[in-house]
Amino acid sequence: MSGPIGVMSHKIILKAGLLLISARIDLQPVEAVIDPSAPITIADPSQARYLKVDPEIRGPQQVIKNRVVGIDRDEMRIHQVNIQPTRPATDLIIGSDLMSDMRIGFDFKRSKVRVFDQGDRHVGKGMRMAAISVSKISGCLIADARNEHGDPIRMAIVGRPADSDISGHPLVKVSLGGVPLTALGTSGGSGQCTDGEVAITWGSFADQHIIFDVGHRQMWLAASH
Repeated sequence: MSGPIGVMSHKIILKAGLLLISARIDLQPVEAVIDPSAPITIADPSQARYLKVDPEIRGPQQVIKNRVVGIDRDEMRIHQVNIQPTRPATDLIIGSDLMSDMRIGFDFKRSKVRVFDQGDRHVGKGMRMAAISVSKISGCLIADARNEHGDPIRMAIVGRPADSDISGHPLVKVSLGGVPLTALGTSGGSGQCTDGEVAITWGSFADQHIIFDVGHRQMWLAASH
């Protein structure tokens, strides 16, 4: 489903491991972050009135009314939301559930976001494909990567790295779709992504152009020139 979102910015900001974007709930502008390791999209209680859910109830709630989240020129129907305090950083944390309903690209060097129209299978020249999936165990977005020895490993993509996810974990070299990256070595996963052998944050994609197509279990990446 597509629709205009007025004068919303199509820029992204990478700050302290967070991927910040401008979005909207129906026609209400909100500041949002994208976190593939959140199984259910999270909204601050201050946004509950736009979603027509109870701001006092913490945890997942069904969105009964017909509500959408808009990014770029596209809209995604939201069926469920987790009400938790998210401020001061953001109003909305877009999780892997909404990511499954769109094909979205991030050009970190140019600080741009693009949501592709349905059926638009375009990828940039030289981009490499990697298999991804939403874990049935943790609900996190998991990519099929390889370690420095070429052995297959499961890599969690974490959009809100906590200090505990970063401090004390060694940096390890990995390959995703043949593109070398630096990941966090973990024991028993990172945060709630317990089934990821290593974890990667948005900061590791700082010079990359990436496209997520969660619905087709693919992502594409390449250095941004």
